[in-house]
Amino acid sequence: MHEVPVEQRPVAARAIAEPGDEAATVDLALVGRLLMRRWWLVALVTALFLGLAATYVVLAPKTWRSTTRVLLDPRDKQLVGSDVNKPQYSIEAGWVETRAELVKSHGNLAAVVKREGLTADPEIVGSDAAGLGPEALAARAVRNLAEMVLVERPKENNIVDVAVTTKAPEKSARLSQAVAEAFVAGLAQAKVDQIEQANALLSRQVETMRQKMMEAEAKVEEYKRANGIA
Repeated sequence: MHEVPVEQRPVAARAIAEPGDEAATVDLALVGRLLMRRWWLVALVTALFLGLAATYVVLAPKTWRSTTRVLLDPRDKQLVGSDVNKPQYSIEAGWVETRAELVKSHGNLAAVVKREGLTADPEIVGSDAAGLGPEALAARAVRNLAEMVLVERPKENNIVDVAVTTKAPEKSARLSQAVAEAFVAGLAQAKVDQIEQANALLSRQVETMRQKMMEAEAKVEEYKRANGIA
């Protein structure tokens, strides 16, 4: 007659008593005894994972992230009409999201690359950029800088966070500030261009009206001379 081993008797008894409940056939005491017998294997696996984690922490390159917060002003001034200086407070849907996308625009990042001299930074352009021309080097710097920049909107408000991640804390802070300043300067320049376009449009309209008035006055004078009106 086949004899059931001592370690398996409780499991077999449970299986016979409750054949339909497979989840109840686990004997925690048996599992504990097996783990105690193989304690060296458990310790070896634990030490291996701890060693791999420590190696990764020591050898992995450290990165630093710096964030600059930008407050967007939704108010705008009316360029034509009687109330020129009256601010307009209406905000269109997606107003903040649209301007947040402009942070990583090519023109904005290209200005940062030029001002900060990032075409000579190996972390930005890479170590294999020696044979590239000026235009290709600038394009690579803009592309790599865009991957380092993260734009977030923390809440449903008019605040945008511009974060830059590099291998040096000072560089991260400097580039984050530079990207935010270039973004704000771009928005200001866009408003200046808008005002200049509005002024040019108004000047053309005034010149057109002045020419029409002079033509009307000339026709009146000609009519007076033709009819002998003093």
